Amino acid sequence: MTDLPQLLDGEATSTPSTVTVRLNLRSIRDETRVLAVGVTLPSGQVWGFDLDLVSGTDTDGTWQATFELPPAQAGSWSISDVGSIDRLGVWHHLSAGDLARITGSTWTTT
Repeated sequence: MTDLPQLLDGEATSTPSTVTVRLNLRSIRDETRVLAVGVTLPSGQVWGFDLDLVSGTDTDGTWQATFELPPAQAGSWSISDVGSIDRLGVWHHLSAGDLARITGSTWTTT
C-alpha cells in the first residue's frame, strides 16, 4: 500500500504569453518520479505538462513548469488535474480539495 502524495500548496502565475505552475508536494513513503498538471483551455481542450523538481527531494520538494499560451486561446484557463507517478509506477490523482489550494489556479487571458 502506498501513501498518497500530499499537495502542501501551489501557485500559478501568468503573463499575457506564459504560465508558471509551482507545486510543493510531499509523499510519506514513495518517491515521486513524475508530476504532471492538466490545464483546461478556454476551448475546453486539456493540455498536459510535466513539472520538474526544482528544489528539495522527490519525497518533499518543489516542482515547476512554465509553458507558453497560444494567442488564439483568449479566455478563462484553469488547472483541472494534477497527477503523479511514484517509484512503483502507480498513478495518483490529487483531489479537488488539493486543487483548491493552488493559488491562481484559474486565470484569464485576452
